[in-house]
Amino acid sequence: MLRSLVGSEMCIRDRQESEQQLRTLKETTADSNSAAMAAHSHCQARHVAAKQKLARHLYRQRLLGRSLHALSLHGVRRNQELAMLTQVVGPLQLKHDQLSAGMERVVGELEEVRREKDELSLIHIS
Repeated sequence: MLRSLVGSEMCIRDRQESEQQLRTLKETTADSNSAAMAAHSHCQARHVAAKQKLARHLYRQRLLGRSLHALSLHGVRRNQELAMLTQVVGPLQLKHDQLSAGMERVVGELEEVRREKDELSLIHIS
C-alpha cells in the first residue's frame, strides 16, 4: 500500500511539473508572440514611412524635371530671340556706321563753310 501511495504522489508531482512546464511554455510563447507583434508593427511603421519618403522624393523629382524642361524651353526661346535680334542688329549697326561716317563728313564740311564765311566776313569788313 505504501508503494501505491508513493506511486500516486509521484504521478501527482509529475503532473504538477508538467502543468508548470506547460504554463511556462505558454507564457514564453505569449511573450515571444508579443515581441514578434511589436517588431512587426515597428517594421510596418518604418515601411510606411519609407514609402511616404519615396513618394515625396518622386514628387520633388517630377517638379524638378518639369522646372528643368521649362527652363530648357525658355533657353531655346531666348536663343531664338537672340538670333533674330542679331539678324536685325547687324544691318542696323552697318546703317549706324554709315550714318556716323556721313555725319562726320557733313560736320567737317560745315566747319569748312564756317571758316570760309568767317574769312569772307573779314574781307568784307576790311
